Amino acid sequence: MFPFDSWRISLKTTQAQNLTDELADHTWALLEDLYDLGPKKRPPVYFFLSSKSKNSLRGRSIYEVDLVHRQQYLGEGITLKMPPQAYVSQIDQTIEETAHLFALSYQKSTRAFLSKARPTHSSKKELWHMCLHEVFGRFTHHLIEGKLIAFKGSRNNKDLWEMAHREGYYLAGELARAYFEERIGVKDLRGWFKMNWFSPLALKKLYQLLKKAPPSANFLKLR
Repeated sequence: MFPFDSWRISLKTTQAQNLTDELADHTWALLEDLYDLGPKKRPPVYFFLSSKSKNSLRGRSIYEVDLVHRQQYLGEGITLKMPPQAYVSQIDQTIEETAHLFALSYQKSTRAFLSKARPTHSSKKELWHMCLHEVFGRFTHHLIEGKLIAFKGSRNNKDLWEMAHREGYYLAGELARAYFEERIGVKDLRGWFKMNWFSPLALKKLYQLLKKAPPSANFLKLR
């Protein structure tokens, strides 16, 4: 590769990082206003290979480093929890990753969980929490773009964690539809956001608001 090719790539990633920061700031400000919270400093969102991302994984575990590199290879985004920071491969992934950072920073049950010296929960509680994070991230994406991205595929899956991801995407679309159609309001969103996301009650609340049923009879049962 010639030096000017390297310079051109650097310029592109710098521009992408600037756009990522602008979109992340916009998303963060909208969420603080919608949920009547803040202000707090927004954790960083890095565009892969930008100069700003250099050395950003210093001090992270081998698992986290491998996870970030895997997502980069797949062209996906990723949010790390402790301390919170995110990475994106495409600018439009910024909205969801910023929403995940927002939940890590403001959602009370999440903050309480992360404040423990060695945070641990049952796998089922972690599953519910992950599902709700997917709901929040994808719902925010719908909200910022002002349009619905229809959920495609089956809500059921033999792998419970894959099912939880799919259910999060499905519920996010239904939540956005209900919000756009004014069947639920800001008060409903704020009330749900304050709930314990490690409890099945937060998911049950969503199903009640949306008048929907879980993908399986065991999805909300703790085993």
